[in-house]
Formats: sequence, C-alpha cells, structure tokens
Amino acid sequence: MFKRRQKFREWKGAPQMDIGSPSPAIRASAETLTLAYRTQANEFAVVRFKDVHQHTFGYPNNEALGGHPVYSRELNFYAFNEVVDSPYLKELDRRNAVNFPHSTASFTELKHWFVPFHDETLEVVGGTPEFVDTIGTSSALEAIAYYDAH
Repeated sequence: MFKRRQKFREWKGAPQMDIGSPSPAIRASAETLTLAYRTQANEFAVVRFKDVHQHTFGYPNNEALGGHPVYSRELNFYAFNEVVDSPYLKELDRRNAVNFPHSTASFTELKHWFVPFHDETLEVVGGTPEFVDTIGTSSALEAIAYYDAH
C-alpha cells in the first residue's frame, strides 16, 4: 500500500516505556484517547491524545512490524513516533473527498502517531499527545480510571 521509506519524528514528552512488559491499555471517547503503560520505573504513565479522528490498537506486535505499511528502519521501537509526511493522512483526505469534494477540512493537518509496544501497536490520527502524570497503580486500566475521576 505505502511502499516508500518512511521517516519518523520521536516525541519524548512522556517517560520511556518498559520494553519487556509495558502492559498498555486505552480508553477512547469521541475525540479523546487516553493511554496508560508501564514505565521503566515500574509506574504507569498516562498520556492523552486530543482531536482524535481515528485509532487502532492491537496487532502488529514488535515481531511483525516489518509487515506494516509505514514500517521503515528509522522507526523507534517502544516510543511515540510521529509519521512524517504520512501517506495514510493523504489517503484519508482522498477518501473524504469522495463525499465532501468541496470540504476545506484536511486530514493532512492532523498528525499520524505510531506507538509500537512489545505485544501491540497503537496508531492515532489526531493532535499532539499530552503527558498527564505517572502513578503507582497495579494496572494501566486502574491508572486511566484514576485520572478520569480527577
């Protein structure tokens, strides 16, 4: 689908995830996605994406990333990667033009985030992530629930 050498820009605004068992979890609403994952300090970091238009969470794991359309050797594993000049955002613009040919809304004004964990990958089309905090809970879901309540 997208067969060119992809470039990435790493966002370093949140703590480094544990590469062995980051145990991520997400909670998504209409325009916000909250992510929590285990850090190298064995706490859970909470990160929020706003203005989310689309997301996927799950396959591929770190061993199958080479088969993903945006994969290149420049990808930073276990990190927040912005896909520079994303071909997927251009594809979303093309799809949107079928029903809204005169729309001034552009997906290319958004960001395409690619976050490979050990056993799953998070992709987000939306705004820049925001680091919320770290917390010493027993799970990522518990960390998300804590910050949703406060």
